[in-house]
Amino acid sequence: LDEQDKTGVAANGRTTTYIFNITSLARPTNTGYYQSPAKSIDHNQYVLGGLSYQSNYNSGLRIVDVRSAEADPTGKSFKQVGFFDCHPEDDSVGGIVEFSGSWSVYPYFRSGYILLNSIERGVFALKYTG
Repeated sequence: LDEQDKTGVAANGRTTTYIFNITSLARPTNTGYYQSPAKSIDHNQYVLGGLSYQSNYNSGLRIVDVRSAEADPTGKSFKQVGFFDCHPEDDSVGGIVEFSGSWSVYPYFRSGYILLNSIERGVFALKYTG
């Protein structure tokens, strides 16, 4: 199901977030998915205050509003509300599915700053103001 495996809904190479209802841990149910507008491989994802901070290798940090998940668990109402691309070299081709760029993000500082760790370029200190 991974972007690199080119199977399922992720076969198009776009970062895919699968949504599950885990009300029953014995029987989790896949209710939908969200796809990033850029081709990339997902790495880490953290949800804080209704926003998902996604570390996606070549496409960097993607911030997705996921507050609609309870009312619409299909993911169709999810919206990207911010991003920071730390690996712009592949932008002209819509992204490349490989392990370069963002390693992880950390959105938990009280100051609102977000750290993005890039494999090639070090650490970026960012702030989402949306």
